[in-house]
Amino acid sequence: MSQKRNNQIHVHIDADAFFASVEQVLHRELKGKALVVGQNGGIVSALSYPAKDIGVTRVMPIVSVRKQYPLVSIVSSDFHAYGIFSSRLERIIRNHIPNLVKNSVDECSADIGDLVKNFEGARSLTESLQNELALKLGCTFSFGVARTPLLAKLASGLNKPNGITILTDDNVESNIYHLPVGKISGIGNKGVERLNKFGIYTVGDFAKADSRWLESNFSISIPAIQGQVLGFVNSVPKQKEDIKSMSRDRSFQATESYEYIYSQTSMNIEHLAKRMRNEGLFTKRIGLKLRDQNLAYTKVFVTFISPSRDPEYILSEAKKLLDKIYVKGVLYRQVSVTCACLEEMSPQGDLFGILDESKSKDTFLFMIDILENKFGKACIGLASSLRAKGNLEKAYSSITEGDTYPHPLLSGEEDGKRLIYPFLGMIS
Repeated sequence: MSQKRNNQIHVHIDADAFFASVEQVLHRELKGKALVVGQNGGIVSALSYPAKDIGVTRVMPIVSVRKQYPLVSIVSSDFHAYGIFSSRLERIIRNHIPNLVKNSVDECSADIGDLVKNFEGARSLTESLQNELALKLGCTFSFGVARTPLLAKLASGLNKPNGITILTDDNVESNIYHLPVGKISGIGNKGVERLNKFGIYTVGDFAKADSRWLESNFSISIPAIQGQVLGFVNSVPKQKEDIKSMSRDRSFQATESYEYIYSQTSMNIEHLAKRMRNEGLFTKRIGLKLRDQNLAYTKVFVTFISPSRDPEYILSEAKKLLDKIYVKGVLYRQVSVTCACLEEMSPQGDLFGILDESKSKDTFLFMIDILENKFGKACIGLASSLRAKGNLEKAYSSITEGDTYPHPLLSGEEDGKRLIYPFLGMIS
């Protein structure tokens, strides 16, 4: 096992209810109120802490929120705005922590052992950063500081919102050993179930378990996770598991429009095809699922004659499935596409010559991936997806009375450019 290093200090920074916080910055009249994000998707995708406190949960249908919680404000998702705020927070933090690692749109972490001498120095740094982020972005952030990245991540969630939790060598046991073992990142639901079967229920139980027993009974990552809980400097190995299937679903306002549902299907397939290119995989079988406004669903599958990741071909097969299960007059609110029987396909296994024929198209799609990674997701796509990609625009025009969007735009503003001015400096 790796040795402990007294100079190793990690920080984990987690935005508090990030999407909802950004919306409250854009709509200052909603600051501190119960707020739900997701009006254009049909379900709750994010929510403020006051909304959580009264019982609203993620993925709850927006229709249910309106009925059960009429005083809750509802806004449409604006991922363009969230991306801009995410870039801003990264730039602000990186000015102080150059080796910052961006984990997601609203989380980042770093080893700050070379920047601070001890935990008191870490507290000073995090307090300064927390104040600067609040001033420049108007959003709150929670910080976790500890000897290892895993402990820092756990600490960042202990005192939300707008908290700073520092797990030192002296207080780590009193602060976390009583917590459920599921609080530890990386163990997973199945891992928690197995640990529970062996009488390991808390972080303390896990920390005190025999490491050799864990190694012989669990995956290679579990002993490494235990090492980080104990404060040892190590890396948690990531097991590369074979991907058997992948799926993508989209929720939207209830509609009977075949064209719109088809466009949503197309956008899902674009996403899955790109993911298969990234993973070097092909699919042999796809499934399509439609869910209506009463949450009942119908699902059908089709098997290909040869594996493929060509989005146009997959879409043509998905359209046949859609034609089978779509019922005119039924209001649908979600479409899901599954790519199953995934495999890496070699030219020798391409009996029908499909891989050979699609090589040039694959190269072209890889070029599109590069452009999209550089300039944004909406760079180039299938024409069949355009109607679904206009969903946000439609949400702005078909609004329920009492919802926040649309709001008056200032002169020169557009829907995608209605952000507050960035912080430029204090006025003396």
